Amino acid sequence: MIDFNNENIAHIKAMLAGLIMECPSGGNPNECQFYDRRKLPLQERIRWLDSILDDECLRIYKLHCDCLSQKENKKCAVTSS
Repeated sequence: MIDFNNENIAHIKAMLAGLIMECPSGGNPNECQFYDRRKLPLQERIRWLDSILDDECLRIYKLHCDCLSQKENKKCAVTSS
């Protein structure tokens, strides 16, 4: 189990900072939890990111990881058939 200390939270928030700009799969998919957030002005996105608590930060990041894993599995399934 990962110990989510302040350094890890800072790293996760840095990852989220990139995710509120664009999906790693490209663009801004409709089904993404950040879809509406990415439409906001940059300053509002940053303000939101600065305002979220550590628990919420972890929850959001875990959702992202699950989504990315599903997309990678779909890509693997398509390329392996």
